[in-house]
Amino acid sequence: MSLHKIWLIARREYLFNVRRRSYLFTVFVIPIISFGFSALSTGFANNQLDDQGNYQHVGVVDQANVLSAIMLPVPFEKVASADQAAAALKAGTLDLYYVLPANYLSTGNIDSYSHASVAAGLDPAFQKLVRQGLAAKLKDPLTVTRIEDPLPKVQIYKPGGTHAYDQSVLFNSIFVPVIFGMLLFLSTTTTSQFLMSGVVEEKENRMMELLSTSSRPSEMLWGKILGLGALGLTQILIWLLLILGIATVTSSFNLADMLANLQITPSLLVLIFAYFLLGYLLLSAIMAGIGASVNAEAESRQIAGIISFISIVPFVLFISFLADPNGSLPVLASLIPLTSPLSMIMRVSLTTVPSEQIVLSLIILAMTDVLAIWIAARVFRLGMLSYGKRLGIRDVVRAIRGGQHVLTTTTPTIREANAT
Repeated sequence: MSLHKIWLIARREYLFNVRRRSYLFTVFVIPIISFGFSALSTGFANNQLDDQGNYQHVGVVDQANVLSAIMLPVPFEKVASADQAAAALKAGTLDLYYVLPANYLSTGNIDSYSHASVAAGLDPAFQKLVRQGLAAKLKDPLTVTRIEDPLPKVQIYKPGGTHAYDQSVLFNSIFVPVIFGMLLFLSTTTTSQFLMSGVVEEKENRMMELLSTSSRPSEMLWGKILGLGALGLTQILIWLLLILGIATVTSSFNLADMLANLQITPSLLVLIFAYFLLGYLLLSAIMAGIGASVNAEAESRQIAGIISFISIVPFVLFISFLADPNGSLPVLASLIPLTSPLSMIMRVSLTTVPSEQIVLSLIILAMTDVLAIWIAARVFRLGMLSYGKRLGIRDVVRAIRGGQHVLTTTTPTIREANAT
């Protein structure tokens, strides 16, 4: 193989696809839309937590004498009995009323009555009011303060470690594999889809014939894989810069604290990069083989969709990973090549994974990459000049065995005879 030709093909694939509208849309528009929806949903959720709706008058029937020592804030107001509260609700002077029965301290039961569903923020507001009433019955101010806010600051340590983490570290242990999975899925599927559709397109417009006169099939395959791999890395780099830029402008977090809480260590970065690279090579080889074996892009996308779905199966099994990261199902998923990149990163982020399992997973994935690229090169050689015919199972088997026949279809020509 000629490294110079591989470089030329990789450079051409990168420069051609980096200007495509679909790629620019994926890189720039999708993150903006995602951030926009995320901001809207976060703002909506926060408003819902504080929203008390149109409930301007909320009655409280305190039969347990829990709230006698505190003043009720608006919109809460005390009502002497449940009958008076029911009459006021019927007359419309109350929008809702709560009843703390006489046995509340032993049962914890509270009843509420209204004509419509209660606003999301109203019940939490009343729960806070009840906690204040219970705390006010105590004489020790410090005890009252702790009852109202029992966990103001929780510090979390690793076993044997001295660095203190805050509560966000628990969320971030899930956040890292989710972000990795999204980046891996979006970047690898986007670039491998470009690879597959590019092969199909070059077969349709006969450009494959021109390319085959100046380079070998293996050189074309490696050039496309490397060029589009650089395209995927460019996509990830741009996304990371966008995230950092938006975070810096909005001052939404402290970068140093975030990296500390994410527990991103050099060894984890190396592992993420290794799985990203090996996962991309596997998907690219599969997509190249699919693209070389079909003649219509719509047909190739159907097959590729199944492969892409298999790669994100660990997301479907997320509850199993969360409940027992070292269970039989997560361990099996981390050894299967198509699911191992996402599965292993999820496990490493959630628990301590035995080193031998990580090494075995990487070896299996690397060996599968070598086999997949070898098979893809064989299928690529057989299918690159086949026009109008889809490669069947027998053709693929023949390509793997080293058959050199090329499937082609010819269009018969009609010659007109001059009448004499």
